[in-house]
Amino acid sequence: NEHIETTLIILPNAFSDFEEYLDLLNYAESLLEQHDYEGIYQVASFHPDYRFADSDKNDAANYTNRSPYPMLHILREESIDKAI
Repeated sequence: NEHIETTLIILPNAFSDFEEYLDLLNYAESLLEQHDYEGIYQVASFHPDYRFADSDKNDAANYTNRSPYPMLHILREESIDKAI
């Protein structure tokens, strides 16, 4: 639907393990690629244990992507560009 700008998928009862969540995120991103949605949609990721690669567990930067539950946020890239 062209009028929907964003979708938030909240997974309160699944993917509590961060590594399993990363597998889900990789799968979601591969689906975008397989269906030629790269450049149209983007997946932002949030998880209670979010940790950027090679960062310390308590690095403050990790908190930008931490949330109460595992979540996938699907956004239209065009809308992101307009906002920026």
